[in-house]
Amino acid sequence: MSFLAGAAGVAGIITGIVLMRLGFLQQDEGADDPNPFARPWWYKVALGAAIGLAGATILGNAVTQP
Repeated sequence: MSFLAGAAGVAGIITGIVLMRLGFLQQDEGADDPNPFARPWWYKVALGAAIGLAGATILGNAVTQP
């Protein structure tokens, strides 16, 4: 179970980084019209980890169900 939690954490961090690179969580600091969805980096990492944990939980439940 701890392996699943560790994998979910890694997948979540990767998901957060990918979302940042794709611009979904872009932070506009110097823009005249600041992005209302702009968040600090720790928020992006936490959101990515939550998405990864939820996905890993759903996937784990789907795989382990008889």
